[in-house]
Amino acid sequence: MRKCTLCLLLALTCALALPARSQVKGVLSVRSAGGAPGEVVGIEILMDANVRGVASAQFTLDFSRASSIKAPPLQPVLLQPGAQEAKIQLGPMVPSGTIATASARSGGQVMVGIAGVIGFSGPGVMVTVPLQIPANAIPRTSYELQLRDVLLYDELGNQVSVSVKNGTLTIAGLMDGDVTGDGVVDIRDALLALRMAVGLALYTTDQLMAADANKDGRITVIDVQAILRLALGLPPLFIPEEAYRKAIIDSYARLEQAIERKDLLTVMSMVSRDYLHNGVNREGFQATFANYFDTHYDINVSFRVTSVEFERIEGQDVAFVTFDQYLSGRRTSDGRIEEEQSQNSKMVWILESGVWKMIGNQETERPMSREPSEPSITKLLG
Repeated sequence: MRKCTLCLLLALTCALALPARSQVKGVLSVRSAGGAPGEVVGIEILMDANVRGVASAQFTLDFSRASSIKAPPLQPVLLQPGAQEAKIQLGPMVPSGTIATASARSGGQVMVGIAGVIGFSGPGVMVTVPLQIPANAIPRTSYELQLRDVLLYDELGNQVSVSVKNGTLTIAGLMDGDVTGDGVVDIRDALLALRMAVGLALYTTDQLMAADANKDGRITVIDVQAILRLALGLPPLFIPEEAYRKAIIDSYARLEQAIERKDLLTVMSMVSRDYLHNGVNREGFQATFANYFDTHYDINVSFRVTSVEFERIEGQDVAFVTFDQYLSGRRTSDGRIEEEQSQNSKMVWILESGVWKMIGNQETERPMSREPSEPSITKLLG
């Protein structure tokens, strides 16, 4: 009898010590992201595996606070210029028929509303909110991405309780010449670089990268001269090819991820407004990608950059990129896998507001099109 009572007490103690899985509160979080000045970055709102049966959701994404008071504000991407409705993209787990909208009426915030009658569960992306990084954003600045006023409901109107985890958006890169790190290049940067060059001032790794204009791994008077020219508004003494080459290769890595996620907003942030490639303009590029994303799933893509050559044409920095590419995807119509691969593909990139973007070969071999002319996307990439 005593033994049975002891077993019962032990079982009861374990039951109290280990809460049921259903009692574990889910987490709604903001995935931290990074981007360069001038880019559009998709901010993903994530549900973890313990967020279950959500049919409707409402929350505010606040991005008004930055690590520097000099940081220019992030901007939502609007459905139409001058409108107050912001663009958003529902995640793949959200059932079709669910309606959604977002308001950008308040500066530094987007209020999102999602309503449906069928519940959906994590883990995965609930919604993506695109944000425009200003062209004059200060490198290394970070913006807080905070979720506020979160309300989630299930199919029966019962509130779904969750915890919230915030994220950050970090501006990538270092501004060439900004040795003092104040967001501008002026005579003070040249003076500090000169003191570094002659050993009168110590410097950090970040300062070395900012002051090393010719990218030879050290600071000398030729770097100071280059910084002084930037401060006076004169044409640059060097084209920082190694830094530019790395930026383009990194762009192809981000492009791979965006295509596999069907993230059209991020893909288009890498396309120049003046894109024209074999007769297809920017709008034709966007329509073709949208069509491909609608008709394919399980997309896999890879790029291997084999050469990057730089030129300065009419005051613009231009890169001629040669690369190999591979693409595969299953057709939604029948599940069959389509594969494409090509070697020595070529694409022209241009530096716009400090960001490298695809501009194409500017040739008009075919009539320009605003409609998707082919299901393939590889021919638009090179």
